[in-house]
Amino acid sequence: MLKIISILSLIWLFVTPSGAVAAETFDRILAVVNDEIITQSEFKRYAALILFGADQKQEPDREIRRQMLEQMVEKKLFLQEAKRTNIKVPEQDVDQAMQAMIVRNNMPFNEFKAKLESAGLMIEEVRAAMREELITSELIGREVHANVTISDAEMEQYYLKNIAPNEQEGARVRLSQILLLIKEDFTDEQVGKLKTRAESLRAQLEAGASFREIAATYSQWPSEPGDGDLGFFYKNQLLPEVEQVAFSIPVDTVSQVIKSPIGFHILKVTYRDTGEIAPTWKTHKNDIRRALYGQAFQEVYEKWYSDLQERTHTEILF
Repeated sequence: MLKIISILSLIWLFVTPSGAVAAETFDRILAVVNDEIITQSEFKRYAALILFGADQKQEPDREIRRQMLEQMVEKKLFLQEAKRTNIKVPEQDVDQAMQAMIVRNNMPFNEFKAKLESAGLMIEEVRAAMREELITSELIGREVHANVTISDAEMEQYYLKNIAPNEQEGARVRLSQILLLIKEDFTDEQVGKLKTRAESLRAQLEAGASFREIAATYSQWPSEPGDGDLGFFYKNQLLPEVEQVAFSIPVDTVSQVIKSPIGFHILKVTYRDTGEIAPTWKTHKNDIRRALYGQAFQEVYEKWYSDLQERTHTEILF
C-alpha cells in the first residue's frame, strides 16, 4: 500500500499549478491491483487488442469499457498470482500458439502483421498477450481444473435422466474430424490449395502427429473441447460422403481426405458398435463428464477466486 501511496503522491506533485504542463505526460490511473496500477494508456492498448478483428464501427460505451477494465484487473490479478507461484511458459509454447492463431485467421504472417499495424498494434503486443493467456491458463489448470471431481454416481444419474430416454437402435460411430471449409467465394485455385493443405495435414497424421493437436490447430469446425471430437452418430445423420467413410473405416485409423459440399474432411472413428448390446452410461462417459464439468468447474472456480480476492486489494477508479 505504501508503494501505491508514493506513486499517487508523485503524480499529485505534477498536477499542481506549477506542474500543470508536466501533468500532460502522465496517465490517468484507472485501477489499482495490489501494488500495481492500470493506466489509461495501458487500458487503451488492452481494449485495442480485445477489439482487434471485431466488426466495431464505434467506440464501446461506458458500460462495455467498465467490463473490459474489470477483465483487465482480473487478468493482472491472475498474473500476479502466477508469478507468486512461479508459473512460467516456454517460449516454444508461445510460438506454437501464435502460429495456431495465424492459421485460424487464414492469412500469411506478413498480411496478419500488416493488419495489426493498421489497427495501431504491434506483433510483439500480441505475442505478450498470448504469453499472458498461456500463463493464466496454466494457473487455472493447477488451481481449478485439477480440483474438479465428478463421481460415477453423478454420471449415471445424468445418463438415466438425459440420455437413456433418447437412445436409438442400430449401428453408430463416435467420430473425430478435421475440416477445412470451402468458402462460397473460393475460386477453383483456392479450392485446390485447400485440398493440398488437407493432404499435407493427413501426411502429418500418417507420420505420427496427434489427431487432437492437428484438429485443435487447424480444424474449422467447432467441437466443444477443441480436439475434433464430434460425439456419436447413427446412420442418416451425416453428409453422405462422410457417412460412407465413417461407417466403413476401422476404428482408430485416419481416413483419406474426403471432399463434400462444405469442405475437405479427415475422419477418425474412435468407437463403433453394432447396436446389438444395449448402451450404458459408461458408453457415454466422456460426453456426460463434459456436460457436468462446466457446473463443477464453476463451483470450484468461484471458491478459489473468492479466496484469492480476500487476500488481495483491488480498486477501480473508473
